[in-house]
Amino acid sequence: MNVIIRKAEKQDAPMVARVHVESWRTTYSSILTKEYLNSLNEKDKCELWNRVLSENHYTFIAETEDNKVIGFASFGKERSGDYCGELFAIYILKEYHGQRIGTRLFQSGVEALMKVGFKDVFVWVIAENPSRYFYSSLNGEKVKNEKVKIDNLLVDEEGYLWNNLQKLNEQLSRIV
Repeated sequence: MNVIIRKAEKQDAPMVARVHVESWRTTYSSILTKEYLNSLNEKDKCELWNRVLSENHYTFIAETEDNKVIGFASFGKERSGDYCGELFAIYILKEYHGQRIGTRLFQSGVEALMKVGFKDVFVWVIAENPSRYFYSSLNGEKVKNEKVKIDNLLVDEEGYLWNNLQKLNEQLSRIV
């Protein structure tokens, strides 16, 4: 299957919202409550993505040849100020896992960050999320741990850092 990676545009917000909600429901089904996951809705997420896509973020989408959005990744300035760049979110619909789509999305964001002079990228991931192995397989250094509250549950998050975007980009190029 041919998957196209492109910069997201404001009109992509509803499709990004759909992937966001569906991915949370599958990714976190064994971590968060069913009630909470069922309460997520595309309308609220669409409002969020309308704002994000209007700001100075770098969001990329993966879409099939028939224009179905199947994944996305969003990057920007790291929120705490400890690092330069941050990967805010990366989600791929479950049926498309294992096809290196996430790797391609990640590389698109890394290249965008490099173009604006960022030297590093950081990401938070829920510790129980099996996708965290994606980050460690790319030699992300686990540099932070914290507990966050999601729907009255305290969950552990791990923070991964790549302090050399050029080196990371070269590694991603060898994989894709």
